Amino acid sequence: MIEHPSVAARQVERSFASSDGTTIRYWEYLPEGYAGGIGTYPLLVFFHGAGESGPADGSRLDAVKLHGPPRHIEAGHDMCFDTPGGRECFIVVSPQNSRGWWDPRDTAGMLGHALAAYRVDPTRVYVTGMSMGGAATWRLATSTRPGTGTYWAQDIAAIAPVCGAADSRNSHAGISKGIVATGLPVWAFHGDQDTTVDAATSQAWVDKINAQAGNPSARLTLYPGVGHDSWTRTYDPAREVEPGRNLYQWLLAHRRP
Repeated sequence: MIEHPSVAARQVERSFASSDGTTIRYWEYLPEGYAGGIGTYPLLVFFHGAGESGPADGSRLDAVKLHGPPRHIEAGHDMCFDTPGGRECFIVVSPQNSRGWWDPRDTAGMLGHALAAYRVDPTRVYVTGMSMGGAATWRLATSTRPGTGTYWAQDIAAIAPVCGAADSRNSHAGISKGIVATGLPVWAFHGDQDTTVDAATSQAWVDKINAQAGNPSARLTLYPGVGHDSWTRTYDPAREVEPGRNLYQWLLAHRRP
């Protein structure tokens, strides 16, 4: 009899070298059947918040499983979702920050490594993160590939920053040439009573995208009466973010040409 590893057991520790040689550890999750197949899969990159950071030796890597997609994988969710085109399963990579704040070398490095290392459908690449990781999501979408001048946004099918702790004031060029020019779908989420990262932070990003006639228009969900923890409800596969769709199904509704 062929034994299939449990969902949680398929979330395994991996690492890659960032551009400065720093070892970045991450959780890799591959759908059932990935190893024996030849097909491609949608990729979800998740950036955690400040509380889940840890030393570069990986001794605290389990902290990354406290929230977001890796938490649900640990609980047994297979990260497969029904879509109009059939059931789709994500490859999920969840790196750990070890530098005090997410470094662009590491976030871009994670995306670049995943695109090179896995059988990723290049039209279905998604990035999300919470708090400090929400900031990393905004920064990655508005930054360029080193030495190319091309924006990472053109490689991403949609982003979902959750209570992102990033100031948009110095990102005009990235918003214009990255998000708006590439037509990157954006849905941000925030609690309207967040005293750690004010909801006005997400509102400013969305307003600046839409002021430039971003197509599609950027969206913002403000949860009434919710503080900093806007991630639990957003990442819950059992909760809809719009009628008939959870966050993951909304992401999968978008793809690059």
